[in-house]
Amino acid sequence: MAPSQRLVYDVHTGSTLVENFPENIQWVDGNYRFTDIRLDNLMDFIRKKYRVEVELDKAVNHGLLLTGTIRNDESMEAVIEKICFSSQLTYKKNGSHYLLMK
Repeated sequence: MAPSQRLVYDVHTGSTLVENFPENIQWVDGNYRFTDIRLDNLMDFIRKKYRVEVELDKAVNHGLLLTGTIRNDESMEAVIEKICFSSQLTYKKNGSHYLLMK
């Protein structure tokens, strides 16, 4: 495996898969660092990392560029709150489904 890859194991099928991080997300000292990543692409990464559903409202700028860090041990709630704070968004949570909106 390369530094920008992760191994995904499916407990139901017993299969493994090597996934590449998007090129603007790097693994550095136990953190995911991202630079100028589109909000919709960051949400795709978060869906995979936390195995939750994250939806962007139509009024949200899906192409908004973000730069920051997500600690590997950071909770989903903390990550969503950080993203919302820096993007001037709010969110609603229903079970494991998050909706980010203006």
